[in-house]
Amino acid sequence: MSRLVAQNSSFRTGQAYLGIGSVRNLEEAKWVLDAGCQFVVTPIMQPEVIGRCVEAKVPIACGAYTPTEIAMAWECGADMVKVFPARGLGPGYIKDLLAPMPYLKLMPTGGIDAKNAGDYLRAGATAVGVGGNLCSAALVEQGDWQAIRQNALSTVQACRE
Repeated sequence: MSRLVAQNSSFRTGQAYLGIGSVRNLEEAKWVLDAGCQFVVTPIMQPEVIGRCVEAKVPIACGAYTPTEIAMAWECGADMVKVFPARGLGPGYIKDLLAPMPYLKLMPTGGIDAKNAGDYLRAGATAVGVGGNLCSAALVEQGDWQAIRQNALSTVQACRE
């Protein structure tokens, strides 16, 4: 990863950032931080992972689901809280969370696509995380880069509206 950052000026100038997701424990956090990642994303709330990222001065979007987990992730120092999985919660959940805690930076992830990304942002989300609906395993396996590109364009457009 360090070599990739060194070889691509976009990662050094802030035009792009290279991160690693689904970091689940302290051992994995140490590995990805030692590899030179520029941000970390977790699927679950692990205070020790947040602490290690804060110590390393590497931004972390920590996964959490309940209001208590979300508040704890923020209090532990997460730069953003990845509300995961958001699929069954809907944009109203984000709005409801922000009513008593407007300082939170929330990134709903899981089930986000071009049809609902804008709704989450209008509800107050700072960002949205889009994975399988953007770049499915089937599209990658088929090498359908045009479909992936179109999914990305549609999602970006939805976020801008």
